[in-house]
Amino acid sequence: MEEYLEPTSVVDSDNPTIKNKAQEITKGQKEVTEKARSLFYFVRDNVKYNPYLPRHLPEHFRASNTLARGRGSASKRQPS
Repeated sequence: MEEYLEPTSVVDSDNPTIKNKAQEITKGQKEVTEKARSLFYFVRDNVKYNPYLPRHLPEHFRASNTLARGRGSASKRQPS
């Protein structure tokens, strides 16, 4: 399970801005599910979807860049 919790080039959860925002959002919460729910609602309510953002480089999807912009776009789904 630990390998799935490691930062990646896109999910840069080790970025200080991401860490600080996550700590701010979950301050005082003890349960992991409560924290996950709060983080989900933050993204849902504060990161606006913009289908016109560039999507051809990995950094366009990077969590820290998305947080700074306040806008994001979903990646194209790969065929199954």
